[in-house]
Amino acid sequence: MKKKPEDLTATLVDIATGGAVQLPPKATELAVREPSPMASVNIQSLLDKAVDSKAAVDVLKELRAMYLDEQARQAERAFNEAMSAFQAECPTVIKQKEVKTNAGQVAYKYAPIEVVEQQIRPTEHRHGFNHRFDQDVDCPADFVGVKCIVNHTAGHSITTSARYRLGVKTAIMSNTQQDASAESFAKRRALANAYGLVIAGEDHDGGEKLKPAGPSLLAPDDPAVAPQARELWKLLAPVCPASKTWDERNNWLWENSVLDGAIPEAAPNLSAKRYAEVLAKVREELQ
Repeated sequence: MKKKPEDLTATLVDIATGGAVQLPPKATELAVREPSPMASVNIQSLLDKAVDSKAAVDVLKELRAMYLDEQARQAERAFNEAMSAFQAECPTVIKQKEVKTNAGQVAYKYAPIEVVEQQIRPTEHRHGFNHRFDQDVDCPADFVGVKCIVNHTAGHSITTSARYRLGVKTAIMSNTQQDASAESFAKRRALANAYGLVIAGEDHDGGEKLKPAGPSLLAPDDPAVAPQARELWKLLAPVCPASKTWDERNNWLWENSVLDGAIPEAAPNLSAKRYAEVLAKVREELQ
């Protein structure tokens, strides 16, 4: 016959105290709620005592569960403390890879996954972390999904996921290259989300201060497509109400596969033909 929970509690207290504490018949609830005399007992030591005293199987199972639960709590606590220290020390990842327009102007910058890895790994390892990527095999068709698994030496781990539609394939890209580009984009997002990375642009105005948002960041290089750029900006206002640059709007366009984040392409520097396609697709998405 299996012991009742109150009987197990009484037995655990008896093992922990060497039989020095005798519980009244109805005092088991009090024994669970009050920290004494169990609070100061090391669970591993308690488990060893139970084995030595040839305690019942139910008691051993209960102690084993308590031990594993405590180990998991300690591992999670150590993980969170290490993550706080990591985030305090981790350098800001700077976007340095340039993407240029057909006119040769810099449209925007981004940080390739290998650059992100190189910048964070010393701090990551110093605080006991490591990470790996895995494919999200449950992704729908025409999507690429990546999982980032972050492990800590204490034993706790977390997993973040990123899913994105396959981008538009260029004339020189094979299907494999199209998949790889989308996967690289998803990896950057999953890794940044897992560690809470700060990724900033390198747009300096002759000094160390970043340029404020303004017309130079919003207007396209080609004045001929300025009316279409303004129309797209207004169309996206409901989904990106707080954005002052194209960054958040481009993120929305990439995530909804309106623009190709794998190449990547970005507003406001699009051709007139591409603007016509993008505007039509945005109207369709927002209906």
